[in-house]
This record gives sequence, C-alpha cells and structure tokens, in this order.
Amino acid sequence: MNYAQSFLMANMNAFPPETLPTIKEELERLDEESITMLLMTDIKSPVTALLFAIFLGEFGVDRFYTGNKELGIAKLALTIIGYVTLFIMVGFFLLLGAYIWKVIDCFLIMKACKQANFERFMWQINQVKMIRQS
Repeated sequence: MNYAQSFLMANMNAFPPETLPTIKEELERLDEESITMLLMTDIKSPVTALLFAIFLGEFGVDRFYTGNKELGIAKLALTIIGYVTLFIMVGFFLLLGAYIWKVIDCFLIMKACKQANFERFMWQINQVKMIRQS
C-alpha cells in the first residue's frame, strides 16, 4: 500500500465522497516527500463539527471549527444580542432565530466540514506543487 492509499484510507470520511477520485489522482502525482508535507494539512473531523453544532451551535463554535469565521461571528453575535435584549422581547425573536439556525446547521455542518476539508487540502496541494517547482 502506498502513501496515497494510506492517506485515503485514514481520511476518507473527512472528504465528500465525490472528491475522493480527485484526491487520489492528485496524491498519485506527488512524490513521498510532498505527501509527507501534506500530512500537515489541518483536516477537521465532521463528527466533531456535528457535536459542536449540537451542543454549542448557538455560539457558532461549529462554524469556527470548520474555518467559517464570518458565520461563526454572525451566530455568536445573534446569540449575544438576543440575550442582551431579552428583557425587551426583541431578544426572544433573535434567540429563536439563533436556535433555528442551530438546528439547520446540525443537518448541514458535516457536509460543510467535508467540503472545507477538500478545499483546504487542494489549497495545500497547490502550495506543495509551487514549492516543488521553485
């Protein structure tokens, strides 16, 4: 078993299934040293992202974990503003929105995490190729 197959076996659940042939193709083009450099790629666990969405989703922890800082900040701000304005009833609707967003993210976050892993991995492959060319 070569490095490409080992990497795919270890990380196949962290990427969208339709991208696995592309990843395998890219890995087979690289030498062992380049693949070793790719091991530094920060691959996030979709299951961990789901757990963050379930337990800390209203604070945006799931989105911060997957690297989507903008949506993480938006979810956190919505929750904080909701709690601050709760006494004037506006906060109730903001918190309702935050919890609806949390429930929706519980269904979407694993796919978003896998897609973010793929994008991060392809970016890393391009960086390795650029280093190798220079």
